[in-house]
Amino acid sequence: MLGAVISGALTALTMPGFFLGFIVWISLIPFFQSLRNAGPLSAFFKGFLYGYTLIGISLFWLFPTLSKNVPFVLRTFPGWMGGLVFFLLCAVEAFFFGMTGLFYSFMNRLRRRSSLHSAIIFASSYALFEYLRSVGDLGFTGGRLSDALHWNTGYILTLSVWGTLGLTWLVAFTNAMIALWFENIRRRRMWKLLLVVCALNGVGMIIASFLPPQVLDDERLKVYAVQTNVPQSVKYSRNPLSSLKTVEKFLMEAPEDVDVVVFPEATFMMDVKHHYLGSLLITKVRESGLPVILGFPLKLEGKSFNHVELVDPSTGFTGEGYSKRRLSPFAEFLPYPRIFRIFRFLKFLEYFESGKDSTPVNLNGTNVGIMICFESYFTEIAREVVKEGADLLITVTNDGWFESKIALKQHFVQSGFRAVEYGRYILQVANTGITGLWDKYGRPVNIIRPSIENAHTFIIPRNRGKTVYYYLGRYIPVALVLVLLLFLII
Repeated sequence: MLGAVISGALTALTMPGFFLGFIVWISLIPFFQSLRNAGPLSAFFKGFLYGYTLIGISLFWLFPTLSKNVPFVLRTFPGWMGGLVFFLLCAVEAFFFGMTGLFYSFMNRLRRRSSLHSAIIFASSYALFEYLRSVGDLGFTGGRLSDALHWNTGYILTLSVWGTLGLTWLVAFTNAMIALWFENIRRRRMWKLLLVVCALNGVGMIIASFLPPQVLDDERLKVYAVQTNVPQSVKYSRNPLSSLKTVEKFLMEAPEDVDVVVFPEATFMMDVKHHYLGSLLITKVRESGLPVILGFPLKLEGKSFNHVELVDPSTGFTGEGYSKRRLSPFAEFLPYPRIFRIFRFLKFLEYFESGKDSTPVNLNGTNVGIMICFESYFTEIAREVVKEGADLLITVTNDGWFESKIALKQHFVQSGFRAVEYGRYILQVANTGITGLWDKYGRPVNIIRPSIENAHTFIIPRNRGKTVYYYLGRYIPVALVLVLLLFLII
């Protein structure tokens, strides 16, 4: 059991925002070794402990969010109840890692396996249950092994072929092979292990050194991105006129040659489109002469949507926009109501309906795809936007609930992964940060320092080609199942 906990802790410390990303190639070794001779039930508990430790440490920032920040702002439940929800969330996520251990143990014990076969089964089981962890109303992808390599562009480039699941498979497979090799060496074990880690990281860094620099041509869009830095305690209680004044201020400061001004998710906490403030907003937009993209809850035919819309100087609210499709469970909708109705107290503003349309917003001939908040964690959302013809993507978000810079970093790098998977530049525009641009190779281009009020003009190239992952990404889980089925019959 100790090996599983040690691996969980080490792997957690490789996640974005921590400091041990370079050891992800060996962080699973104690976990893998503990599973080698374990029975299915024992392997399940070891996997559960590994997952609980990994999620509990890597997503520690959710604990103060749920036990302090949200209760303080909403005043709908006590802090201890939010803390309990955090531990229950960790248990739900850990279940899938438990199933990884159980499935690997079952497959490995069917018949005697070679070292290579054992490593393939472990990696395929791990990646398959990572996929299953992302499915459904409670699905989440945070804490994947691929996240640990966000800094190593050479490996992140492979996402354009096999996505984060493929890179997760590679990391798990490498851990298993090193663990098996480690069992057979007797002298200078730690030095040899260190050399292997350095070599693996060095390969990615060498590949990254051959990447071309960013090239700017006429096929580009100039976006003035605004980081408003409004605390949640203020956002949920401020007068909407104050929000309008913030918009006006940045519109007056925006350069005249930009194509659009983009504000974060929930710039307004009310449906400004169907309120007298909408007329005032249109007036400010016309005075500036600049199109604006901003977020607000849209009420339509008795339903509410977490919405972003283009406001144009000539036509006002254009109807071109995007309503969030992948809603955050409990905060924005109640998943599986018959089971979880007792958790209705976690609702933030109101329950939303899921949007149905991913049509990009057209700006001067450029199709701008939009994602909202944690949708950047889910590759299928970005795929649908690209499928509809997006030349570049913008993620608008409100991460003001999170005090930890680690939380902001973990969210920000997800846009970088989506950029590589689909060969598009992606700009994230956040309330408290991180606001910044990723190029199509997974390199950050410009970043606004978090927790400050600021704005910056980002020059974003357009791309219209399709990656290998765009065509094959949906079939990677199928490939993992086929690999495991193959080992069942041979």
